[in-house]
Amino acid sequence: MRVANAKKRVAFRSAKGSFCGAKADTPFREAKVDYLAVSRQILPLFMTKFLLLVSPVAAEVVLPSIFSDHMILQSEAPVPVWGWAQPKETVTVSIAGQIKSTQADDHGNWRVKLDALKAGASTQLIVAGSSTVTINDVLIGDVW
Repeated sequence: MRVANAKKRVAFRSAKGSFCGAKADTPFREAKVDYLAVSRQILPLFMTKFLLLVSPVAAEVVLPSIFSDHMILQSEAPVPVWGWAQPKETVTVSIAGQIKSTQADDHGNWRVKLDALKAGASTQLIVAGSSTVTINDVLIGDVW
């Protein structure tokens, strides 16, 4: 009975009839994986995503995802803002009447340190270079 149930449990199959190189008639527990077949199926997907991430599509100023609409910045303390741009590109950051500029390094990394901000109503964080990124509804106050 166990053997009959084991034979019914077969490895999942793709449109070609096998998954990861396992034969369709091999019981699930005894399925052997052909790692070369797996790498041939998965590697092109990873390489495509990698190339899309690292290839320069356009010269844009990019911020990390921690900077987003409706964020809160700590008041009465210096605030670092960083991101990526084209190498040697000038980047300007402005918020609450404060404007700071810097130049991206050879790898496109940049960073500015804003002076301590006073608590107040929501405002905008604007980062400008070859493109402009606007973060709306930025509140300056105490972060707990």
